[in-house]
Amino acid sequence: MMRSISRYFILPMAALAMALAPALSGSTASAADMRDHAQSLNGVPQDAAFYAAWVKNRQQIEVITQSNAWKKLMSIPLVQMGWMQAQTQWQYPTEPEVVKFKKWFDSDEGQDVYALVTEMLSDEVFVYGDESLASLIDVAMQMNSEVSRAQFQSLREYGTERAEDMDEVLQEKLTELLDEYEDDLDVPTVVMGFRIQDRERAVKMLDLAATRLRQAMEQESEIPAWVAEQLERRQVNGHEMLILTITGEQLPWDEIERDMADAPEFYEELREVVEGKTLVLTAGIVEEFVVFAVTDSIEMFEHLGESELLVDSEAFSTLNKHADEQITTIGYASEYFMQSLASQELSFGDMKVMASGLISMVGVDEDRMKAIDKDLSDLFDDIIDYLPEPGAVAGVSFMTDRGIESYTYNWGEMPATVDGTQKLTLLDHLGSDSLGWFVTRGKQSPEGYEKFVNYFLRGLGHFEAIAEEKASEEEWDEYKTVRDEVMPLLAKLDEANRNYLIPGFADGQSALVLDASIADKEWCDFMSPAQSELPMPTLAIVSGVSDSDAVKSGAKIYFDVIQTIIDKAHEANPEEVPPFVLPAPDSKSTSTGTIYSYNQLATLGANERVAPNAGLSDSVLVLSVLPELTEKLLDGSKPELEGPAAEFDRPLASAGYFSFAKAIDLSKPWIDYGIQMVVEQAGEDGSNVVMTVGLFKGQFDQLLDILKVMDSYTGVSYKEGDAWVNHGELRLIDLED
Repeated sequence: MMRSISRYFILPMAALAMALAPALSGSTASAADMRDHAQSLNGVPQDAAFYAAWVKNRQQIEVITQSNAWKKLMSIPLVQMGWMQAQTQWQYPTEPEVVKFKKWFDSDEGQDVYALVTEMLSDEVFVYGDESLASLIDVAMQMNSEVSRAQFQSLREYGTERAEDMDEVLQEKLTELLDEYEDDLDVPTVVMGFRIQDRERAVKMLDLAATRLRQAMEQESEIPAWVAEQLERRQVNGHEMLILTITGEQLPWDEIERDMADAPEFYEELREVVEGKTLVLTAGIVEEFVVFAVTDSIEMFEHLGESELLVDSEAFSTLNKHADEQITTIGYASEYFMQSLASQELSFGDMKVMASGLISMVGVDEDRMKAIDKDLSDLFDDIIDYLPEPGAVAGVSFMTDRGIESYTYNWGEMPATVDGTQKLTLLDHLGSDSLGWFVTRGKQSPEGYEKFVNYFLRGLGHFEAIAEEKASEEEWDEYKTVRDEVMPLLAKLDEANRNYLIPGFADGQSALVLDASIADKEWCDFMSPAQSELPMPTLAIVSGVSDSDAVKSGAKIYFDVIQTIIDKAHEANPEEVPPFVLPAPDSKSTSTGTIYSYNQLATLGANERVAPNAGLSDSVLVLSVLPELTEKLLDGSKPELEGPAAEFDRPLASAGYFSFAKAIDLSKPWIDYGIQMVVEQAGEDGSNVVMTVGLFKGQFDQLLDILKVMDSYTGVSYKEGDAWVNHGELRLIDLED
């Protein structure tokens, strides 16, 4: 059934819908305005669901090709050899298809096409879609959700053995959905444009494209004759256009009906929906742009720029503060578009139906299933409250003498647990030379924990009710015995969480730190010693502490519970579980706190510097496997960063950093060590390996040095007015002459 639809309707649309339409009218740009950079904004209407523009494309390529890094790349012998081979294969091709293409490419026609494509990609490229696209995505998401729910509902009612009943339910549901969403299933307007200089050449190529496309349609037997007849080349309001119009009435409905004979009701509804639709595919030259479009009417070309423009919206007034920069990209998405892409209600509604369907397969009575459905609905409703609500988004990126800087403004609603009202004091404990880190602050939610416990108990109640019914009397007695042992332990953990850990970590800050500053030649007994020290990438967890005594008390309860579990396991199975007492950790005082570590890994062959540990001060907790790293972070080691995005001394919701250059430097000793291992294992053939390495190692090192041009990324998130702002900088450092 779906294959029939694709054959007669979707595929003919997709084959010709390269997709996208106008940009422009003659609006006058004001000072410090985004349209000073993207001329397409002079025609994009304010009801656009999304818009993106890439500008100064040739300039960006020239910056790359004129850099020292590019010159060094092209000087590498292997790169030169590869480039020479590519040139030779192009100049003297042997493959018939390549020979044919080169002959065309070298012709006047091929050179004109090449020049036009190059010009189209050199300055400004844009794409936008109107709200009907967002509506179509929204409807598609709704329909997909409804179909999934219908499938699970059918599974609950009929089981897996009655596939014919499930198929019938699905067809009925699709028919209902087509009827329900008929008014929202419109052909969207999607637009793409390329700014050009030589309009005359573009018109010439459009005429050529019209001729070639018509010839191809006439020669292709799979394309009905009526499709070719709808292709026309004409002017619309002074714009040069190539237009293909397809209406739903023109589709071969007799053939479709025969193919869908097993679903007559769905066929009738589909025909009713599709017959009234019109698809217009367009390619043309509009002002100084080559444009491609898919719309439902040619009227849009007749009234370009007459409606209110997106560039005059509130979102773009926010972006205008950056209009004096060397803009490279501009982006926007409406609130409706963002919501259509990420509907929390739909996603969790689908999860609820899926969970309910799976539970029902074990065989649950109707009253119990109703109670489970209600609890699942309540659970997912509460989860949604802790998720962000999508809103409109706008952003820009621009070139600076340091690299590329970007701003993204998000007018969505963040959860109440996100806190951007204070400074991130945990930044003082992330390491001055760390490879990367991410730190954020949230608000503690005792109410959320209370709900979690409540849902756990409700879920346990449902599980026990079902288990008691399904299990044998012996199995149920065994379960009750285990439950009676476990529940008091869970109560102790609940006490630790409520009374100690939640208030102990009320500060709300947390961070992940990736460090590689600690090195050694041998990290375990199973490794051959390296010729040079190997930096160990190590992940540390850092948390802000409000009450260190409470954290200690909570941790002690957790350790006591773990010990109790071990003891009870030994009592139940003394032969399989030996007696074991958790050892007390070694402790070491630092200038700010205490580090508690377990050094037993050394007995298993690990380097003695490796020991799972926790460092605790009055304000910070650090967890890692290297006590040296924990001590450094615990005592305070602030990132030594500079640049526009590294303004950390202000209220922030989050901040992050990663050094690509340091990561490359980190890899070099390990690459050398890998080569050392290969040579050692090669034995008598080691000389051949050394020779091969000698040919390529130096060039590979040069390539790594070139990649270090992309030095690092720094980003912060904060609240500005009604918007959440993400400000980032990609630091680029060219090689020296």
